[in-house]
Amino acid sequence: MQETKIKDFQDQYKSLKGPFMRYATALLKDSALAEEIVHEAFLSAYSKWDTFQQKSKRSTWLWSILRNACLQHFRRSEFKYESVSEDSLENTPSSDEGAEMKLIQMSKEAVVKEALGLLTPLQREVVELRMSGLSMEEMSEILNTPSSTVKSHLHRAKKHLIKTLQGETNE
Repeated sequence: MQETKIKDFQDQYKSLKGPFMRYATALLKDSALAEEIVHEAFLSAYSKWDTFQQKSKRSTWLWSILRNACLQHFRRSEFKYESVSEDSLENTPSSDEGAEMKLIQMSKEAVVKEALGLLTPLQREVVELRMSGLSMEEMSEILNTPSSTVKSHLHRAKKHLIKTLQGETNE
């Protein structure tokens, strides 16, 4: 029984660590903090592994634990979203073609991050979950929100992102 628990946990850890890190880093804006929160979430899940009620997929349960760990951090630290500054772009060398391409890529990423920052927290979270490959049903369970509401937030977020990004490219 214990060996099965360890094997199941290891399998989930291997398959979800990458998506969890991307999601937590996107929400927390700090990769070191995201790694800490992801590890806390996995430790919490492991300690509660036997309490899983199988009302959903185990991965959905794990996503909920991670989301709650991130929300707990927000509550403790009174987290505020800070928009992306362009200071990081100033220190990029532009003497060769490779550096120029890197600068263009960084600029595009900064624009997208800025656009994501203009979304409501729930819209941003829905986009991050969707980008992590979750289905509407899974997002609904993780957010404890009806799937129609999740779809609505995702639709509004897409419309807002398109409008914002088109405005950036037209300037």
